Amino acid sequence: MTAIPSAQTVKAPIEETTSVKFYGIDTKFEKVDGKYFVELPFVDGQVRRFPIVYTIGSRRMQQFAIQDGTKIYRIPVFYSIERQRWMHVNNAFFRRSAVGMGAFLQGYSLWNPNCIFCHNTRPDPEYNLQADQYQSHVAETGIACEECHGPGEVHAHVNHNPLRRYFAEFKGDDDRTIQHANKLDKTRSVQVCGQCHGQRVPEPLGRIAQIMTKGDPFVPSANLFEYYKPIEPNVVAPGSEVYHLRFWKDNSPRLTAYELQGILGSQCFQQSSDMNCQTCHNSHGGDPKGMINPEMRTNAACTQCHEKYRSDEAVFKHTKHKANSTTCYSCHMPDVIYGVMTLHPTHLIRNPDPTRTVNFNMPNECNLCHLEKSVNWSIAEYRRLWNKDLPSGDSTFDEPEIVRGFASGDAVYRAILLDRAKKSDLKGFEDVYSAGLDDPFYIVNTFATDALETRYQQRFALPSDWKAFIASQNITSHNLERLKTTATDEAFEFGE
Repeated sequence: MTAIPSAQTVKAPIEETTSVKFYGIDTKFEKVDGKYFVELPFVDGQVRRFPIVYTIGSRRMQQFAIQDGTKIYRIPVFYSIERQRWMHVNNAFFRRSAVGMGAFLQGYSLWNPNCIFCHNTRPDPEYNLQADQYQSHVAETGIACEECHGPGEVHAHVNHNPLRRYFAEFKGDDDRTIQHANKLDKTRSVQVCGQCHGQRVPEPLGRIAQIMTKGDPFVPSANLFEYYKPIEPNVVAPGSEVYHLRFWKDNSPRLTAYELQGILGSQCFQQSSDMNCQTCHNSHGGDPKGMINPEMRTNAACTQCHEKYRSDEAVFKHTKHKANSTTCYSCHMPDVIYGVMTLHPTHLIRNPDPTRTVNFNMPNECNLCHLEKSVNWSIAEYRRLWNKDLPSGDSTFDEPEIVRGFASGDAVYRAILLDRAKKSDLKGFEDVYSAGLDDPFYIVNTFATDALETRYQQRFALPSDWKAFIASQNITSHNLERLKTTATDEAFEFGE
């Protein structure tokens, strides 16, 4: 989340002077008397030196913000905490490869009307349209208590008296001066998280003026949908010409910050009386990367409701897989959601169906594990094991899905296939990794590098070094030239 730069909050290895170079352009970070600075080309291409006013992120990646007048900008260079390397923003988002100053400057983003909302508590851009100036402010940097529990001034005041607290505890009374997601109805409860984890547009659209000048009107326990409409592929709004690209072709989300849309579309949620985000997540504990306790990363997340599947025997009968060979997540919430250079479980909980790949050219649950098998193999196995009458695809779906999907899928699908190959340590398809290095999308290059580093336990500074290394290996060819020339994706850009 957002923080003021300090020795405690800066996770990047910034010493007295730290220089990095992207597209042949230098970015120099400095630490002087406990304060942090950066020198780099600004949005106009002119090299300037700025104090760093904010850091954004502390777990997976850390970005940096600078200020020019009343406008705050996220700079193009960030530090990947997970990969322990400096990177350019282009390598984290789905952007086509470019070169030179234009590519470098592409990484700038205005913070005031954008990042301020989901990375701070009670944000207010306070934008003056006539002057084109901001007086942006937040109640607290980062996500603090009031973002989820609502305004706390009255709560703090009335509970200053310890006798009131003890009396309320003794009687078991709810404290109505503060909001708690678990004490709201299930829809209002998920809306508390969905204010950030559910991309949306103002409802009506004209409300954007109020939001930009007076701040976000939503407070926990209110009905989020009175103020906003969740983004769906068919939503019409400024910029909506690219909304459909944030979803798979079956209209299911494929980008983080669409978890609200996923859970609202899930039968588990629809048929439950009290399911909410806290059913699996723990906002006050657990792994910070997901706010989830370790046991909720196992089948226990599902068997707390689906009790009949708690035994190994029941799991085998239900899944036709040996106990502990897979999880409920693998089949019902697979990792098909992109965000922050990582793949995450979808929150659209549903049954697996390998024909989704045939019908929508998107990942299916079976082949995400069985990459070396074809989609038609998965369909045949589904028919055999579950006696379901699913139609096969044409002969193009007889090819190993890691090859067919890489050749025919879009950039998001290619990134997912490379990520799955890395996690499965798949051998015999190194030419797919090599094709990933030449992909026209930066982020696919990043996933290809990750897969190669895991496969060979080596790290090279440049993609060209990897290409030379792969060329020296005796690898199987899967029509490599076809893989390198199938970039027919629609032009799109997302990643946050």
